[in-house]
Amino acid sequence: METFAERQEQLMLDLVEHMASESQAVMEPALLHTEVHDNAPSNSTLRLSSRRLQVLGQARDHIIKIIGRFVENQKSQLALQHKQLVPFDRLPNELHTIIFELVQTSTIASIEEGEDNDTGNVLHIGWCLSRVSRLWRQIALRTPRLWTLISMPAPEFVDACLSRSQDLPVDIMLKAELRGDIYRDPVTQYEAEVQKSTPLLLTHAARWRALVVADIRPKYYAPLFAGAAPRMEKLDLKIANKDDHYEWYILPKAFCGTLSGLRELRLKDMSIPLSSGIYKNLVKLSLKFVTFAEDTVGNFLEVLPASPHLEILSLWAVYFNSTANEHFPESPIHLPHLKEIWLDQMELVWPDIILNSIHISSSTQIFVSGYLGAFQDLADIIPPPDVLPNTIPGLLEITDLIFNFESKPEHCLLGCSARTPELRGNLLNLDFGSLPSREGRDAVAKSVFLGLGQELPLAEIISVVLVHVASNFIQASDFIQVLSRLPHLAELTLHYCAAPFMNTIGQGELALPNLTSLSFHDLVESKMNSPHMRMPTPKEFAAMLSNLPTVQTLSFINCSARLIRVLTSTPTKHLCEHMSELHLEKCDITAKDLVPLAKSRIKWGTVADLETLWVCECKAIDKAVTDELKKIIDYVGSV
Repeated sequence: METFAERQEQLMLDLVEHMASESQAVMEPALLHTEVHDNAPSNSTLRLSSRRLQVLGQARDHIIKIIGRFVENQKSQLALQHKQLVPFDRLPNELHTIIFELVQTSTIASIEEGEDNDTGNVLHIGWCLSRVSRLWRQIALRTPRLWTLISMPAPEFVDACLSRSQDLPVDIMLKAELRGDIYRDPVTQYEAEVQKSTPLLLTHAARWRALVVADIRPKYYAPLFAGAAPRMEKLDLKIANKDDHYEWYILPKAFCGTLSGLRELRLKDMSIPLSSGIYKNLVKLSLKFVTFAEDTVGNFLEVLPASPHLEILSLWAVYFNSTANEHFPESPIHLPHLKEIWLDQMELVWPDIILNSIHISSSTQIFVSGYLGAFQDLADIIPPPDVLPNTIPGLLEITDLIFNFESKPEHCLLGCSARTPELRGNLLNLDFGSLPSREGRDAVAKSVFLGLGQELPLAEIISVVLVHVASNFIQASDFIQVLSRLPHLAELTLHYCAAPFMNTIGQGELALPNLTSLSFHDLVESKMNSPHMRMPTPKEFAAMLSNLPTVQTLSFINCSARLIRVLTSTPTKHLCEHMSELHLEKCDITAKDLVPLAKSRIKWGTVADLETLWVCECKAIDKAVTDELKKIIDYVGSV
């Protein structure tokens, strides 16, 4: 503190000295003509002394003014911070209630978003808030919505929630922590609490909105279905089955109550026979790791008409009983409201039967994943082309397609979409791997690829994206065969494509007369160094482009400058003469190559000048180079 005070004192002395020296400099010319008498103070000395006193007074006033402004400014800032740090308990009780209810709503939403995760007991907002302070307890007890979640089966807790929530709908979420010895214990402590709470819960069954039960054996909560719960919208039953010798199921006779309001049914490792009557009027149906030991896929199709407003149908690793005398609907089942259908990790015969037996809208999204066996292809999944108008009409409107020959080891991925306003996302998503018994793991991608434009009609296709096109998957003849089926192809993107396939573009059956946009990704030596993925030479690349005069837009993302340089025009060479737009992203091209290229497209272009150039994340192209390019090309953009 003393050091600080000494420093401030020295600063003030320096200020006074500075002001005095300035004053003295002004007075010195007048002092040169003033007489000085011996042994008597001169008038100039008196004037200097008076001036110093005046300067000291001015310095004092100046410093006081500065300190005053500083103090007022600090007080204002502290007052503002103080207002922002008002204790939470000083807020009006109404605001407390709103905040607490928002927390409750957020908690319920987060639980529903993470339904597929194995979580423990759910934090109860009302119970926690009532233990913070007397004020919060009073507010919590007077807010019924905070008690609409019953997350513990203790009878005292259940009774408190039911009474404090008054007549509001309640959500029951009972999640036990599954232990390894659950199969040997006659009853766990948690299951015993569920049994004790069941009579109390049944007295309020008319108020149930949702019932979620996880990792509890069915026989200990099945009595809950004896009551009438007409307001229950959601039923979610699951168990982490750690022993393959056990199959968990609930008999149809358990549902002797009324569940007329049920709209969402989720089952995981839990089977309810299709004859139970619970599969009615559903909007969402999700079955995961469910085995129907006595029901066939035909029985499943028979229950679908009972839910005409079904929006989400998700079947994951679902198994049906197979019989020789299978009966299927004579005409497709009309499901006009279906938005998504997921058929994952199932024997392909069942997705094939289901997709051939339903009639959905043109905007319904289809997700299918699994494994292809020997001699299986798209025909084993997608209905025949002549059947599509009455089953999956959206597949006749596909305009955009992406096919990845190796989305992950031994897996291929197909995504199809249509350029319609009502569609959000892909119409068709297929993810297939190879069964271990299948010869030639890479043949899976080939069998699916060869079905494009044949088993899967692509009459309206405009854009195609191909990823990881290598010779271990297909041959150049396969490449030509499929792309030649797409007469309206206007946009082609090749990610990581080997030279033998690129060399076929623009020739013979692959003339591609309507092609206007061509994009290349990952054409760099560091990636294309395997026997199945040969890098095209500049000569090969130029030869391909020379056969594509209709291309107007060229894009290069992470591509070698050696390939981009071939676009430089000369008096005798004009590759892609209609090109007016060039995109470069993450390429190693330098100003030495790019500036001459841009100039040549203007000087030697015979049909269209290069009007637009995008340069993004190209390390060697800085602002100075961009400014130079702007003097050549009408528009140069960068990100």
